[in-house]
Amino acid sequence: MPPPGAIGDPSTTRIGFTVGKGVGGSVIRHAVARRLRWQARSLLTLLPDGCTVVVRALPKAAVASSARLGDELRSAFSSAAVKMAK
Repeated sequence: MPPPGAIGDPSTTRIGFTVGKGVGGSVIRHAVARRLRWQARSLLTLLPDGCTVVVRALPKAAVASSARLGDELRSAFSSAAVKMAK
């Protein structure tokens, strides 16, 4: 059994981000991914242990504020947690 939090640990919640070319050039895409990662860190407690989540950024994410991205993630994570609990 791997140590808690290690890669491959089934109790570790994992989040991946997909930021396609439609969002913008490389610099913009990476900035969006960084902002999403930063916001997601504080929201991990909303998700059940051991789940895997993939977040797809849409083009409007490039111009959205970090607060707005955080609100959208909070809403999506809460909704996903409710659906996973059923």
